[in-house]
Amino acid sequence: MQSLRVLVVAENEFNKASSGDSLTRDSVSETNSIKAGSPKHRVGLLMLLVLGGLLLAVLKLADIQVINAEKNIGLIKKHIRTEDLIGHRGAILDTEFSPLAQSTDMGQIAVNPKLVLEVERTARLLAPVLGHSEKWLRERLTKPEKEDVLLSPLVDLTVVEEVKSLKLPGLIFRIVQGRQHPSGNIAAGLIGKVNPEQEPSSGLEVQFNDVLEGKSGTLKSYRSQGVKRIDLPNGQLDYRAEKSGDDLVLSLHAPTQWLTEKVLKDAVEKSGAKKGTVVVMEVETGNVLAVAGVVRDSLSRKVENANYLMAYVDTYEPGSVNKPFTVAAALETNRIRADQVFDVPQTYLFSDKLFREPYFSSTGSLSVPEILAKSSNIGTIQIAEALGRDLLHQYLSKFGFGSYSGESDIQAFPAESRGILKHPRDWDGTGLATIAFGQGISVTSIQLAAAYNTIANGGVYLTPRLVRGTLGSNGFKPEDFVVGRRVLSAETATEVQEMLTGVVLNGTGKKAAVNGYAVAGKTGTAQKTRIGGFGYSDFAYTSTFAGFVPAESPAITIVVTLDEPLEYMAGLVAAPIFSDIARQVLQTQRIAPSEIG
Repeated sequence: MQSLRVLVVAENEFNKASSGDSLTRDSVSETNSIKAGSPKHRVGLLMLLVLGGLLLAVLKLADIQVINAEKNIGLIKKHIRTEDLIGHRGAILDTEFSPLAQSTDMGQIAVNPKLVLEVERTARLLAPVLGHSEKWLRERLTKPEKEDVLLSPLVDLTVVEEVKSLKLPGLIFRIVQGRQHPSGNIAAGLIGKVNPEQEPSSGLEVQFNDVLEGKSGTLKSYRSQGVKRIDLPNGQLDYRAEKSGDDLVLSLHAPTQWLTEKVLKDAVEKSGAKKGTVVVMEVETGNVLAVAGVVRDSLSRKVENANYLMAYVDTYEPGSVNKPFTVAAALETNRIRADQVFDVPQTYLFSDKLFREPYFSSTGSLSVPEILAKSSNIGTIQIAEALGRDLLHQYLSKFGFGSYSGESDIQAFPAESRGILKHPRDWDGTGLATIAFGQGISVTSIQLAAAYNTIANGGVYLTPRLVRGTLGSNGFKPEDFVVGRRVLSAETATEVQEMLTGVVLNGTGKKAAVNGYAVAGKTGTAQKTRIGGFGYSDFAYTSTFAGFVPAESPAITIVVTLDEPLEYMAGLVAAPIFSDIARQVLQTQRIAPSEIG
């Protein structure tokens, strides 16, 4: 355009000259040069064109980035897709790497009521698929103030596909994470729960959330215009990779957990008990193979798995299952001998209280093994007198009472209880006597299992272990192995093992026997304190059997506790449960029968 304007000027000047205007030779020559387009002027014209183009570009850029910036940014955003990449939550596995809890892609179905065309038809078609009533669905399909009403927070993807096939307007489908339990409801109180947003609320899910929790990622990319709006090749703007959480590997053995829960449920149902717990431990490792807790609903009377870990949280007075620890402490400190005989009367005055034998009426001489076999309170009091309160407290502490079961006295599980073991200076006048036979002290089932496991393990205490390690992208990482602490000499442990074998052969624990195996253990029938804590009830008892098998080479330690069974004598109600569970665990663990018994 500029070149044309210059040519026109030149032509006008030439016309003036032809009409008589005065022009010099140089002027005519210069005009002719312009018409011819000399190199000098061609460069000038090119520069003018470039500057004009740059000016137009600057003006366009100002329009995009300044004048209409907000509008143009909105247009760009319409072509950017941001996708959340889900970092899946790690699984919780049993000791053989079978999943107890795992996350998987599931569907979520919602509705925009404003887009629903036929409410009645939509409700009728959805009801059988989603498992809701038509009335319930109609209420949610007719909420005009809502644009996103949740119908099903978590459903299998096959359900999503089935609902999609109905082609109902207004439905919204999402892919979300869901937590599944392939082994059913076993170990529910231990594993815990997560909500639909994968936020943990209890159990190991909370305790090990930093291990299990996945990290989400994002992918931003350009997509085309039009109906399909597909991602453009090389249109990736930003990518942050997701990271799945590590798996948590437990010591729990799923088949053992399942059978333990089944036996315990049946026993609580049959006995009329309010609740019950069982702990199954591996003697040499301290691994917890099963930890069951069931409770009877006060209204429906139905017995179900507890939603918390009863064996770590609930406390109770152990009763006579505490007597072996009194005997073991006295033997270890040489206050008594294993072959020593005591004159055990029917009644015995200690401090200001007259004690009576609750379980048998004969009087006379009893050896230390007979004191345990007959579960003599008075014989145990006499042993405790020889021991003294300081040493009794010291050894009960060594066995783990009054402390958390985790290493270095830390909670091994959320809300775990320490139980109660008072300092000797706080014992009342009869404290030495009552604590010796299991009153005035409270324990958890896991504490009691670890204490009996100490006797089974040759006198070495092992921290009960629930978690073996973690499994991630770099393979299996085991938890640090904890070296046990010696509580009793091997000789003392063997002496007490033999005494506990006699309890099952000749004493109160006969119904704990297992065909083909020698069993060692002790019964405990403990009066419960009255509501309000004043004195003891005449009809409410906690019934326990604690022991290990095979007695001559202990492999498995088991503690069974029932709360307020109708038949409360532990030898009649708790010992048979031990026998049933022990028999099946010995089979599943492929433990050879005893050479004796």
